[in-house]
Amino acid sequence: MNKRDGRSFFVLLILVVLTVFSCNLPGMSAGTEADDLRETVQVLSSAVAERNSPIESPTAPAVSDEATQPAPEVTHTPEPQPTLITHNLVPAQPGWVARWFTDTDSSRTAVENRAPGGDAFSKNIFERPFTPSDMQFRPDLDIQKAEVSSDTNFIYVTIYLKGLNPQTSALTGLYGVELDTDYDGRGNYLILVTDPAGTDWRMENVNAYADSGRKVGGSRPMNADAPTGYTGYDLTIFSLTNLSDPDAAWGRVSPKGSSIVDVAFKRALIGGKTSFLWSVWADDGIKDPAQFDYNDHFTQADAGSPYKDANYPLKSLALVDSTCREIFNFTPTGDIPGMCVPPATATPIPPTAPPPPSEPGRITGLVFADNNNNGQRDAGDNPACPGVSIWYHEGACGSVGLLARISMGGGCSFSVGNLPAGTYCVSASGYELTTPREVTVNVPAGGAANVIFGIYVIP
Repeated sequence: MNKRDGRSFFVLLILVVLTVFSCNLPGMSAGTEADDLRETVQVLSSAVAERNSPIESPTAPAVSDEATQPAPEVTHTPEPQPTLITHNLVPAQPGWVARWFTDTDSSRTAVENRAPGGDAFSKNIFERPFTPSDMQFRPDLDIQKAEVSSDTNFIYVTIYLKGLNPQTSALTGLYGVELDTDYDGRGNYLILVTDPAGTDWRMENVNAYADSGRKVGGSRPMNADAPTGYTGYDLTIFSLTNLSDPDAAWGRVSPKGSSIVDVAFKRALIGGKTSFLWSVWADDGIKDPAQFDYNDHFTQADAGSPYKDANYPLKSLALVDSTCREIFNFTPTGDIPGMCVPPATATPIPPTAPPPPSEPGRITGLVFADNNNNGQRDAGDNPACPGVSIWYHEGACGSVGLLARISMGGGCSFSVGNLPAGTYCVSASGYELTTPREVTVNVPAGGAANVIFGIYVIP
């Protein structure tokens, strides 16, 4: 109500009261009427004053300018979706095995926390599928055998391991192949599969590397030159983030077994080369392509030893197994650093035609302990043949022939006679050798061909 309305209301009430009290009511005196009139006027005045007083609203909290602003809209950035990789060509199954070789089986001496042989630190060939210090055996790093094959599109390398990692029940580490495409003992390409799982071909966990400037191996390829600081494989030529050709390299667990790894790659990945030297690796230790060759970055003392010698046990260089280099699709003309000598296997060819009848000849030989492991019999290298078996077949080593066993005589000598003159392959099995495992000999008519095999002696 405004002030004008308040005054009008007050006047109206006064008139009503005066009118009422102006009458002579029975039983009421003049004094009483006056007193009542005054009280009534006071009451009415208070009522009017109260009616006219402004009504105060409750104090509202202060509102800041910031609170009065509209809330910003929340925008949700969609998570990036993985890029769909389109493949035009996927590897098939590895086919006919062109070449293969076996490697040292360290499980035979695992309970002794050592390798039985096969480790040649000075030649960058390692047999170290053991943890550092406590020398616990890792079957998923112990290479048993390697094979190479090819088809129109891919080259395939198959790596056989002793078993799975007992801690993970899987293959844990890097597995792959190193290639020497110009036959000088210096690696040119390295293709690795990380933690392979599943029998389908995958490329997401495959990486391939190249050496941009002939640095791998240092000044003397395959020989120990430590300590040096060069960077070995310095170019990543294939990875999930470098897919100029997403079909170039693949890896998987082989359908043939849970501890077998298949690697496949195109020839274009290695510069279109159709022949090369190849070796295989299993590595859960250093795992650094930039430090190839490993024996150029660690001294023998720093690396440790898998043998119970002065450098035992393994130290900085552990959890790694590698092999010598086998040939593929070419015939070597000289001694190449790191090459398996003689080549571990050969492409099977039909048996040679039998020679014409002639006076029979014989094969004789001896197995000895190579005390200084130099591959030849020296003074003091006495006969020794624990667990060694001797075999032979007609034809040169690498050809297909019917194997026959030669009985071992006293003093670790062996002999077989009444053989037609011609070419034979004599081989030894059952122990680590310092000499070639198989030797081609020519048996002369009426004469003998002599062969010796040296076995590895742990210092």
